[in-house]
Amino acid sequence: MTDKKIDSEWTRCEKIDWEAIPDNVVIVLEAMKNRWCSYVTRMTRWDEEEFRQKAAKISTELSVANIEAAFDWVANHSNHGFTHFVRNGKRLWRVSMLPKVMYRNRWNGRGLGSTYRHNYFTISNIGRVGQWNRFEGLCINRWEEFNEDAIKKQHETTVAIFERRVLKAEQASAAYHLSYDEIKDKIFTTLNNFRCGRSGSSHGNFSFALDYCTNYIDKDSGNLIAIDKTDINWYLPDPQDIPEKYLDLRYNLSQLIGRFWTAHEIQHQRSVIWKSAWDEVTKVMSEHSQQGVVQ
Repeated sequence: MTDKKIDSEWTRCEKIDWEAIPDNVVIVLEAMKNRWCSYVTRMTRWDEEEFRQKAAKISTELSVANIEAAFDWVANHSNHGFTHFVRNGKRLWRVSMLPKVMYRNRWNGRGLGSTYRHNYFTISNIGRVGQWNRFEGLCINRWEEFNEDAIKKQHETTVAIFERRVLKAEQASAAYHLSYDEIKDKIFTTLNNFRCGRSGSSHGNFSFALDYCTNYIDKDSGNLIAIDKTDINWYLPDPQDIPEKYLDLRYNLSQLIGRFWTAHEIQHQRSVIWKSAWDEVTKVMSEHSQQGVVQ
């Protein structure tokens, strides 16, 4: 369809009634504003790089549903006129209320009407509609690429945060390791210091080892706490939540989960040793206490 053919089918008017355009369509038109010329159907060539740049801008502001709805709206109004004007520093877009209307060639209007005419354009010829269709495809593809990056970054962040948890657990499992005999020796040394009226750290002779050796000791009963890997309160990320296409992230997360449990199993074993040593000491003290009562 040529521009001349359009002219023969459209009605030329002195005045055109305009109405506002939906917000999602405005975003599309705004991205393309430098492509519109002053008169009817003239538009300079769109190169591929410019297409992609403008598609990228739209894809960051609209969802796929809104992109599709915007282009559907444009397609349904391809036989309408469009225009725009600036008010208070903001560009406002309008579409003709009636289809196939355009301004007369000789028109002496002034003010806002003159602006409407100067910025008037259509997208009704075949070449331009084809460009719009291709542009819509680029917008959707770019949206998918943009959100693909965002989704991958989200999973990368999840893995990075969990890695910090793993490193903290490994540091705890590597610090202040005490053997069974060392714990018993420190128990007796601490109690003997107390017996003699000597005191220093609030942890006695254990210093900070008390914290790292009792992570799995119940603070009320002194009993050993079992490791329940099914407890949801661990709040561990699930590798299955990461799409298969990110196999490297899935693998890394699986490895981190293995390291996490290894670190906590080491801490648990320390608590086992701690409880065993204290059970032995308290057993001896209890036996001596009972012998004293018997005597």
